[in-house]
Amino acid sequence: MERTELYGLPRQDFLFVLKNVAYTPKTPRQKEVITIKGEVDLFKIPFYAPVWVIASVTYPQKWWEFLLGSPTVHEMTVAIGGKFEIKFAEGFDREGEYTLAVNLYFGPTITTTMGTLKSLTLPPLPSLDTYEAKFTVGGELPPEEATYEPLQPQVSPANPTEGTLVTIVCPIVSHDTQAATIKVTCDVCYGSILPSPGAIIKTYQSSDSIQPGQTKNFTFTHTEVAPNDGKRDIVVSVYVDSTLKGYNHFDDAYSVSAIAMAFDLGQPTINNLIQPTNIALGTAITIVCPIISRCSSTQQITVKVNIDEGSAWGTPGSVIGTFTSGPSSIAPNGTLNVTINTTAKGAIDRKDIEVWVYVGGVEKAYNHFDDAFWVTSAGVAKGAVNFTNSYPVRVYVDFVYYGDTPLSVELFTGTHNWAAQDTAGNQNSGSFTLAAGQTLNIDVNVKAGGGDTGTLHITFTPLTATVTVDGSPVVNGGNYTLSAGYHWWVAKASGYYMDTAQFLILAGKTTNITILLIKIPSGGSIALKAGWNTVTYTGPTQVASAALQSIMPYIVLVYFLNPQTQQYEVVTMDMQMVSGGAYYINVSADCTWTF
Repeated sequence: MERTELYGLPRQDFLFVLKNVAYTPKTPRQKEVITIKGEVDLFKIPFYAPVWVIASVTYPQKWWEFLLGSPTVHEMTVAIGGKFEIKFAEGFDREGEYTLAVNLYFGPTITTTMGTLKSLTLPPLPSLDTYEAKFTVGGELPPEEATYEPLQPQVSPANPTEGTLVTIVCPIVSHDTQAATIKVTCDVCYGSILPSPGAIIKTYQSSDSIQPGQTKNFTFTHTEVAPNDGKRDIVVSVYVDSTLKGYNHFDDAYSVSAIAMAFDLGQPTINNLIQPTNIALGTAITIVCPIISRCSSTQQITVKVNIDEGSAWGTPGSVIGTFTSGPSSIAPNGTLNVTINTTAKGAIDRKDIEVWVYVGGVEKAYNHFDDAFWVTSAGVAKGAVNFTNSYPVRVYVDFVYYGDTPLSVELFTGTHNWAAQDTAGNQNSGSFTLAAGQTLNIDVNVKAGGGDTGTLHITFTPLTATVTVDGSPVVNGGNYTLSAGYHWWVAKASGYYMDTAQFLILAGKTTNITILLIKIPSGGSIALKAGWNTVTYTGPTQVASAALQSIMPYIVLVYFLNPQTQQYEVVTMDMQMVSGGAYYINVSADCTWTF
């Protein structure tokens, strides 16, 4: 069973009426306060139920409002019984005839079904009673009625900034013939391109007695807000017993400037170094982010710092850690060093740092520091090698090009292979073992007349595979004479993963290569870690957009190893991904690639 209740009272035979409704003043001036008073009467039951009284005032229509109609404004009060009062405190700024409608409504009604809340209804409902009237708003106070004259306000400081406490002194001159107590209101308004003031920012008021012919200062303090257009109007009104006796609008009384809000974000240091390349994984690091204020006043700031994985795109990779400082004061041209103590985490790769500065919760500055530092293998010692030759040649260590001779490089301890080659193809190669803290000097001894040779013996499975060395086909079990240095082999077979590798031929030596291709299973999945992953694609040959569908939300960048050039190249979504191909995939989070 459904019933509608008024705060628990059955809605039956209520009879509310409006009585003795009146408004003052009868002929208000522009922006003069209008007060509406009246009574609500209730028959048949004691009056303790709430009712709403809403006063609506419709403006006189301008020519451009003939389609949509002129605006209507509303003020409301809740009457528990007896008398009510509603004020339009800012009055009305348009001259002409206004329509006033005072409507009486039930309070909020609650509909229940078997004691369960079903709906809550607020006005507008059919009104219980209505009072209507018309009144005319005239222009500003005529000079003969203006017995009090507001003079130009004095504002200090004259050109404040946002947040500044402003003192406004409003002189009032009495032209009255007798002493009186006057109420002065001061409206601080935004500027306006129209002759009338803009929207009111804040209204202040003060009352005091004044003698005939006396000039009395009324002082108000105002905290400035955002500049907007930079101009401020001041409207001063003088009342005696709620009757307007003086008014003045001071256009562009003063100006407001925006706070110079700027911060320089300096390059972060890691353990007092800029972009160090040898931070061991898991070791303690101290990151210092310098913040320099270019603001015109002291600011309370909060700083957020992200440590991210590096990215080939020039944008930050996945977030490793986030750190937020507490509020701190920073003076103009001052420097605040935000210090973070943490440990080196993530992949063995470069790391980015992002820095934000907030004032009052609003972002004011940001910078992304690409490749801020590099993380290396934990606890691995290093040594140094100096490579020389009688003329400049390219130097490779463990298949990586480091530069041309003369060259000094820092390397991890252990055994390494090197190769050197000039532009004519003359080359030489060798190996060395490096101890912690040791410095080796190696003459790569590349000769312009040509290098020495060695022998390659190669076997492969399956026998149906197609195998090339430096692009030339070879046969299973064959022996081949090659120049000393680095070479590439590539092996392919239908139904098997493609494979490729670089190998080293030593002068006067035989290098044995055995290739065992792996059969491709049907379908499958690969677990990927956040960051870079070297994988062999085991799905069917198809366009990348289809092959990568399951990890599309995580992909940052994908490369494939071109078997002809032996270079990694970017994979686009319309390219073919070859079954058995080698790929280098960067993902933003741990995920599983299924195909």
